[in-house]
Amino acid sequence: MSIGLCLPLWAFNSDESDKTARDDVQNVLVSPVDNRSPCQFINSTTLRRLIIEEQVKIGMKAEDVQKALGKPKYISDHSSGRTQWTYLYDQQETYYYFVDGCLDSWN
Repeated sequence: MSIGLCLPLWAFNSDESDKTARDDVQNVLVSPVDNRSPCQFINSTTLRRLIIEEQVKIGMKAEDVQKALGKPKYISDHSSGRTQWTYLYDQQETYYYFVDGCLDSWN
């Protein structure tokens, strides 16, 4: 996985008058070029609300999904690299799919 980052020349200026500009560059989030990962940042307040309301959101970590929904009835790994969790609600199966430990989709 490669990481792309371009910084302007002023970011390397050692003059203290440009300290604010350098600090701004340090706060830039560097993300991988391959952004297909389903993992997303979910702030703690939203995450707590989702868990209490027994709701899930794409990008949630598997451990947080389990906190919200309980232990799945079945867990199976697929050759595609996805992991499937099966829950049984009112005699109906619902499937949750994880990639890299984060919720990718469900049906």
